[in-house]
Parts: sequence; structure tokens; C-alpha cells
Amino acid sequence: PYQLTLTANNTGEDARITLTNLTMTEVTGAGGDSLDAMFTVNGIAYKRQSNSGINDVITGVTLNLNNTGETTLDITIETDSVKDNIVALVDGFNEVISYIKDTDGDDDSTDSTTDNTSDDTDNPLANSSDVNRLISNLTALMTTIVDVDSAYTSLADLGMEINKDGTISLDEDTLDQAIAADPDAVRQMFIGDEDNEITGLGDIINDGVLGMVSDQGIVATQIDALESRVDRLDQDIEEATERLDKRYETMQAEFAQLDSYIRQLNSEAQYMQSMFDSLNQKDDN
Repeated sequence: PYQLTLTANNTGEDARITLTNLTMTEVTGAGGDSLDAMFTVNGIAYKRQSNSGINDVITGVTLNLNNTGETTLDITIETDSVKDNIVALVDGFNEVISYIKDTDGDDDSTDSTTDNTSDDTDNPLANSSDVNRLISNLTALMTTIVDVDSAYTSLADLGMEINKDGTISLDEDTLDQAIAADPDAVRQMFIGDEDNEITGLGDIINDGVLGMVSDQGIVATQIDALESRVDRLDQDIEEATERLDKRYETMQAEFAQLDSYIRQLNSEAQYMQSMFDSLNQKDDN
């Protein structure tokens, strides 16, 4: 005899197949057995629609139930990547500040007799109000205090200090101690508290930087100003070149005319000399 088999596309009780006015024999879940995955973690029973992708039981852990039975999970917090990301954040900030201020190019031993006339091509970002505002905004982002109920609310609590040159120093021993003592507090400082609508430091810095590099941000404004300056310089160079070309043509014409006069004078001088020589010969005779 023929058999009709119905199979649900999904798993769990929500996907149980029920029919009206048609008697069928259940293969899975017969006798009222639940179609959900049932398991226990630390003595607490859980029920989920699927055996895989269970990520709402243990924070930061995804469970995949491959078989029945018991197992032991040894979960440790991986903190090296957290520290590496914080150190990379500080290093990136310092690289930007050093590049803008050109601190690596300063030379305090420069001879005082050297021409002090500044060359704009050495550091086109120097003395720019927009760039100074950019530095100020970046520093403000890095020193933001997050309003979270946590032991750590700013990078200063993790060992960060602002140096006189505007760069940041990070005491890695203090950072290590903070991460080891309360990694969840460090995490909360960066991710915030969504339930209480508190934005974390990570999003604050990210949103702030995105605003600076947007079409209407400080960086775009400075780029537009520098491009306009380059255009003006190109126009000045073009006009100066045209003036020099015209001056050259004028001087070339004057030189040609002067050369013609000199040749004419030389010819007349030779004629006069021949006349004097002829007169001298007649006097001798």
C-alpha cells in the first residue's frame, strides 16, 4: 500500500504538523512527546525549538546539541583580545595625533641661524583651526565618561593618561588588573546598557569618528579647503608662467634688435677704419 509522509521544514513544537478530519500516525513526537530540544544547564531546565544555535543560555556561548547524554563545559574568559583591541585603539589615536602634529619631524637642535621661513609643503596640516578642532574632538572621545553602573566608566579607569604632546599613555599593568578583576565591567563600559539606553564607549567613539569623516565633517571640510588652495596655487603658477613667457618673448625681440644694432655698428666701425687706413697711406706718399 502507498504511504503519504509529511515532514516539517523546521524543528520544535511550533512546527508540529496537525491535520483536521484526517487520521495519521506521528513518527516523531508521538504520544504527546515534545518536539522541542530539552536540556539542563547548572540544574536549570531549558526547552528550545532547535538543537543547534542556542546562544541565549550562557552569555557568549553557543550550544549545539548533537546527541543525548551528559557533558561538562569548562568555560574561561579570553581576555587577550580585549587587551589587544584597547592597546590598538590607543596606538591608532597616537599615530593620528603624531602625524597631524608632525612630532616625529620636529628637531629641537635646528641651528638658530637657519632661515625661519616656513614651507607650507612640510606640514600642510599645521596651524589649521579645523585640524586643531579635530584633535580636540578625538581627545574628547577618548576621555568620554560612560554613564554605566560599572566599576569602570572611562579609559582613565583602565590606566590611560593624556601626555603634554596630546598623545596617550596606557599603563598595561593597570589594564591587565582591571580585565582580570572584572571583565564584565570592562565589557559593559564599551558596549553600554541597551535596556537603559546607555551608549557604550565603542559606539561613542565609532559614531564620533564617522561624523568627522562624513561629507559634512571636519576632515571633508579640511580636504575641500586644501583642494581649493591647490587650485589657487595652480592658477597662480599658470598665470606666472604666462607672464614669464611674454617677458621672454619681449626680451628675445629686444635682444634680436640689439644684435642687429651691434652688427650695424661693427660694419660702420670697419668702414671708418678702412677710411683712416686709406688716408694714412696717402699722407705717407
